[in-house]
Amino acid sequence: MKKHFLLINFIFCICIANAQPKLARELSQYYDAAWIDSTERLFSYDLAGRNSVIISNNLRGGFYPNTKEVRTFNSSNAVEIADLYSWNTATLNWNTSPHLSAVFTYNSSGKIERMEFGSGLIVDSFIYNTSGILSDYYSWMENGGTRTSFTWKSYTYNSSGLVSEMVLSVWLNSVWNTGPKTEYTYNSSGLLTEEKINEWYSSTWNYSNKIVYIYSGGELTEKQYISPAGSSTWKHTYSYNTDGTLAEDLMLNYDNGSWNNWARYLYFYTGTSSINTVNEQNINVYPNPSGGLFTVDFNFDETPAQMQVMDVTGKQVYNRHINSGSDAEINLTGLDKGIYLLHLTTAKGVETKKLIVK
Repeated sequence: MKKHFLLINFIFCICIANAQPKLARELSQYYDAAWIDSTERLFSYDLAGRNSVIISNNLRGGFYPNTKEVRTFNSSNAVEIADLYSWNTATLNWNTSPHLSAVFTYNSSGKIERMEFGSGLIVDSFIYNTSGILSDYYSWMENGGTRTSFTWKSYTYNSSGLVSEMVLSVWLNSVWNTGPKTEYTYNSSGLLTEEKINEWYSSTWNYSNKIVYIYSGGELTEKQYISPAGSSTWKHTYSYNTDGTLAEDLMLNYDNGSWNNWARYLYFYTGTSSINTVNEQNINVYPNPSGGLFTVDFNFDETPAQMQVMDVTGKQVYNRHINSGSDAEINLTGLDKGIYLLHLTTAKGVETKKLIVK
């Protein structure tokens, strides 16, 4: 799962690393009579505009820092190393050493050739044909020097150079076992319109299900998952900001004759190309320690903002949304003496500070 977290971040953020405006926050919510925050990802950029840090937080039942991914880049501005850090609940800060690292290598054409996770415990390898087109993708695990849990994807292309077919095989019981085959269909503009999934059974391909893509004005507006019976069981609908950036990915499921909210992703952007994290010197909390009354001085014009305070167990004890102004007061006088954690989120990123109630 952690490996896939890094891989998804890596692929997704390459697409936005040099775009303007830049993605600042991705908020995940689930629906239970109302929309409830689930997780968030906060994106920060270095002075070259590269997505250098991604912080993931769990928002269910409060605020719980989860992981921080820190990237370094090679001379071609491609991600070379991605280190994943865990939050230390004892020190209320990120651990100083990563618990997982990923190393990326590229061929002479600058195309990714290998991704190695956890000092070679998990390896993804990409193979290209003589035309420089991806033909095969291997993934395996290392166990005492022995490769196990192989998967292999083989790609076929149409005359336009678009992927027309992908076959997945799995190494099991010392033999390759044929897995699903996905067939891809495109419209006249080269946009993907359908993924048809087939399962290998009794020496023949059997249709399993498909995904249908719907566009409006060249923008993807809907992605439907179609069952073998021909009905749509769940779908994504997409909405965009006026500048063309993705605003919402809404997931719905079909039940009792109607579409119902299930989950969604909301996306927030910043137009600046400089470092977008909230730096510690931009926030001043005083007095600290105090008897429970704190003033938070923002020292920058960045509103709205969300202030959350958690105790050392991660339980949320204070939550406030700020729409305007440059400072705010936090009242924790009714709480026990001890250490608390202030979490301040703005469009530019996130900053955490210790609060001491004496």
